[in-house]
Amino acid sequence: MPVFERIQPSPRYDATTGRLLGRAYAAPGRWVYTTVPRPRPGPRTAAWLRAQGIALDLVDSGGLTTYERAFERSLWYVHNGGAGGARNQVWSLRRQWGPVTTRGRMIGIRVQSVAEGAAAWRRMNRSERWTGNPRLQSGGLGSSKQRFG
Repeated sequence: MPVFERIQPSPRYDATTGRLLGRAYAAPGRWVYTTVPRPRPGPRTAAWLRAQGIALDLVDSGGLTTYERAFERSLWYVHNGGAGGARNQVWSLRRQWGPVTTRGRMIGIRVQSVAEGAAAWRRMNRSERWTGNPRLQSGGLGSSKQRFG
């Protein structure tokens, strides 16, 4: 798979993550929440998922299912303005996964200025940073672990 090609089913979440980000951008510094429901595919969609090699309930090393990881990838993709590797120059994004409810898994996000985000990053314990804790890293399809060993 070329590096620039997006991994399915991430693009299917772009509209939803865009709305969630819009709520966060309208209230900087505050947590906003939504649930990520488990997809319930019909027969045609289930066949398409199987053909793509997508197992919805597979949990990666970061503790997220395939569809939760897809939602998170879409969140970062939309936040950073799409492809090209550019970072959002205005807002720093923080996300926190919550419990599984009857409606789906909770996720909360918060945006703050890039300077405030950098300061918060420096205050974090190394074990809380995904860059310093392999347990928080997905290691799944399309991750840097998969592409670069």
